[in-house]
Amino acid sequence: MARIKLYADNMTCASCVNSIKATLGVMEGVENVEVDLDAGQIRVERSFSKFQDLITSLGEAGFPAVIDLGGISPFNKSSGGNSCCCG
Repeated sequence: MARIKLYADNMTCASCVNSIKATLGVMEGVENVEVDLDAGQIRVERSFSKFQDLITSLGEAGFPAVIDLGGISPFNKSSGGNSCCCG
């Protein structure tokens, strides 16, 4: 089981969490999806380690994402310029 950590932008509420879980939860090999709104982080348990399709699907759903390589989000949550999936 691969554990993949991603950072995503534009997620600010429970509807965003539900949208992310729905988007990723149906993808091949995905067993579990956890979303941490405060950290802007998504943790995915998957039967294999491929992640680019996760990033692509999140982007298409309105949540630009990157793989977590160092524990620091590249997205500035305090800028106030981010929009939520709800509009």
